[in-house]
Amino acid sequence: MEKNIAAEKRLNMFHLQDGIYFIENAFGKVHCLKEENSCYGDKQYCYTGRIHKGLVSFVTGKDLSNFIPVKGNWDYGFTLEGLAGRYFEAENALVKENLQEKRKFVYINSKSTLSFIGDSTKKYNLYIRIFDKNYTGQTNFRWITIYLEEAR
Repeated sequence: MEKNIAAEKRLNMFHLQDGIYFIENAFGKVHCLKEENSCYGDKQYCYTGRIHKGLVSFVTGKDLSNFIPVKGNWDYGFTLEGLAGRYFEAENALVKENLQEKRKFVYINSKSTLSFIGDSTKKYNLYIRIFDKNYTGQTNFRWITIYLEEAR
């Protein structure tokens, strides 16, 4: 993954720009993720910095009310790759680990949560890729891939 270290600017919560946001729910901090192209040629969203322990979420919308992925009935969720498999923990979810591919598949429901359990003193590069189209081509934010690495 490409290294992305950008200075974090203060968000105007009354006039949020369109985009994807990473919320440290337990700490009360909101980060606008930077959009860039992934090594696969699709869009990815990135954050570089410290992450505090506790509940986290990914959202979009002017009032930050649209969760990504949406909380559906077990065919929604996320894939944890890189350090994300060790430093993020899902509760009330079905977690399947693929040891050969070194990734975890997390199937969520309406009660599922995601928490950061890693070292909050280190800086990380956090990347997400969103798989948001269903078979009819409608946007539904059903699945994301979360990749985490230590920042250099």
